Amino acid sequence: MFFQQFRIWGIDISWTLVYLGANFIDYEYRIKRDEIWEYACNLEKDISNNPLLSRLLIADETEEFYSIVRKLSESEKINLEFEKRKWIVYVLYQAVYALPKNPSFEDMFTLSDLWGYLGRPEHYPWNPAKNDYVKASDYDNMINIHKEWIDVELDALKGG
Repeated sequence: MFFQQFRIWGIDISWTLVYLGANFIDYEYRIKRDEIWEYACNLEKDISNNPLLSRLLIADETEEFYSIVRKLSESEKINLEFEKRKWIVYVLYQAVYALPKNPSFEDMFTLSDLWGYLGRPEHYPWNPAKNDYVKASDYDNMINIHKEWIDVELDALKGG
């Protein structure tokens, strides 16, 4: 699902992005080992040129597998903050577009918690004043703000 979504968006996938996703704290959004393995298999042209990739495909132990993903990530000369932005937009896209039509107040908290897991970056789109209570009537506005933010981020990430 992760890799397919990035192909649909037309945004490049790096091993750094894969590493971020494979180690994400919230298991629901974490990139699973099978997905990573399948992605690596599809990089046929790189396999003969990259011994780490070959090792990844034959790694038996989970620890070894993720250690190789980390090494592949470390071998890239890439902007980590840019890759983090890609991961954030992916997670938020999955969360926002999975919300029910008639949400509960708990759904708002779930989305807020997710931002906490993402490190509450400066560009956090929903930031009510500290002393304001979030009301159920804020829900539609909050979702619209998130959807607009996702669209803006996707445009920026495609250009990068």
